[in-house]
Amino acid sequence: MKERTKTEIELHSFTHIEKNLSDLTIDSLCLTVPLYGDAVLINSPTINLKGTLTVCSKNPGREFTISRSDGTDRSQPLLQVVEGDDLSPRYRDAIFYNPVSELNISKREPFLWDVNVPEENIKDAYMLRDFIGILSVFALTKQSKLRAN
Repeated sequence: MKERTKTEIELHSFTHIEKNLSDLTIDSLCLTVPLYGDAVLINSPTINLKGTLTVCSKNPGREFTISRSDGTDRSQPLLQVVEGDDLSPRYRDAIFYNPVSELNISKREPFLWDVNVPEENIKDAYMLRDFIGILSVFALTKQSKLRAN
């Protein structure tokens, strides 16, 4: 049996994420993100440590690469994401079993996206969708601010 190298993310019930990703038309932008140790936090009420993610696209609105770009000691910074809401039952749970070098998201068809991480390495697919949704909101907001200047 052939191992799948991608995971499918369905956004039919999450039209806001689909719209945000489709509306991202900038080639590259950097986002400041909260960290917990060496992992990116989502849903965090506070920011103690800060890191940087870069969102790049050669095909805006359809394909994105998300990577760490905050100059960690490693030659290739790894991406891991953890739940930062201490009221959540998933508090400090990680999305991936093993950190990834980058996250590639590509639109296969409306409301159906592929992520370059095999299902076997995804510990929490719901949190992965949350991360993509949160990232899409902040990236779209930053794109709007950059265009306004």
